[in-house]
Amino acid sequence: MLGQPLNSGSDEVQYNFLAKNILGISYGADSVEQERRWSSSEPFYPLFVAGVYSLFGLENFDAVRMTQIFLFTLTVLLVYFLAREMLDKKIAFSAGLLVALFFPLAASSGLLYREILFTFFVVLLVYLLYRLQEKPRLAGFILSGIVLGLATLTNAIIQFFIVFIVLYFIFIFRKSLSWKNLTLKLSLSVLFFLLTVSGWSLRNYFSSGNLEPLNLKSGGVLSRRVEMMESITGEKYFRHLGGQLFGYYFFEKEGFEPAEFLGHPKTTKKVEDMLKQGRAIEEINSELARENVSKILFDIPQYFAISILDFLQFNGPMLPTPFNLGQAPMQNLFIEGSHPEIPGWGKISILIILRILYWFFFGFVIYGLVKAVKNWRKFGWIILTIVYFNLVYSALFGIPRYSIPIYPFYIILFVVGFSAFLNRFKLYSWPMFY
Repeated sequence: MLGQPLNSGSDEVQYNFLAKNILGISYGADSVEQERRWSSSEPFYPLFVAGVYSLFGLENFDAVRMTQIFLFTLTVLLVYFLAREMLDKKIAFSAGLLVALFFPLAASSGLLYREILFTFFVVLLVYLLYRLQEKPRLAGFILSGIVLGLATLTNAIIQFFIVFIVLYFIFIFRKSLSWKNLTLKLSLSVLFFLLTVSGWSLRNYFSSGNLEPLNLKSGGVLSRRVEMMESITGEKYFRHLGGQLFGYYFFEKEGFEPAEFLGHPKTTKKVEDMLKQGRAIEEINSELARENVSKILFDIPQYFAISILDFLQFNGPMLPTPFNLGQAPMQNLFIEGSHPEIPGWGKISILIILRILYWFFFGFVIYGLVKAVKNWRKFGWIILTIVYFNLVYSALFGIPRYSIPIYPFYIILFVVGFSAFLNRFKLYSWPMFY
């Protein structure tokens, strides 16, 4: 982990470039070209990396990794404190321990990816929201708005969660707080969220004269979705469905490309061609969005069919990659003749065992969710966060790595479900909370 170079061709290279760009370091025409290609990213993680560089030295990757390990530790502690306040110390200890051992999150600490920072903000936000539910203090509403703003600047996917927050607080406080008091607190939370998010846009406006959105990827995302809607149909669709459920090894066929669903070759080529024509990323984003919204609206059934695949992919299991211990989707294990040293029966056995473990985990997550719904007031924020992320990523584009920020909540539900199961059969003594 420490002392390793960046993975060429990965997001690490992009974030490193943007961090240096923020610090005013450029490399002529190549730098300008790369900036055009990568300027669609949200700003806060590159700002975070640039801040570490300014303190510990340019391209001090290990300093970034150590800082992220610290954030990972704080995230584990936040999970413990959240579960302890919601339930008890036993559940909290188990949940915290499992989050600490959850390798995709731990491994993110050693990579220049935004997942560890984003996960920290998401868990911190849920912890603050739960505390506000118990003690609705004005300062807490302001702080939660700021944290949501920072999370949005890290990954704009969470920007509309503010709507969930406002509606849920209105619902739970409709009888216990006066409308005047509630309106003031929610207004301040929304205001500080908007101020935090708009800070970067205003910075761009005063420095370049352009008021740009946080994220310029929506057109590409919609184009990718239409590309999948048009290419993944008939038998190919059911092979992808089976591959997402059981692994593509069992559904390989000559001419069938399992990795197709993870990528978007036509969209990528189109964007590359438009960039070579000298077109601005804002213009490309707008054009792709206009082109593809109408195509989606005219084929809603196929849109939902692809959303099912994205839902399964988003929640798919992850395995460590051997070269950097990052996260790789398990559904691609053993495809295209990889690992020829392992016999067929051995591959099948490994895949079945891994799938059983995966289903075991999510089986108890679902059981814990059923138990949690009975006490929705205690688990409301966890449930809302899980539902929000699944809805958004299923509707757009979900890969297993993007689900990392909600795994701490999956793990809490797993511990709840498993403990309830043991308690039901008198195998574990736990004062049930429902």
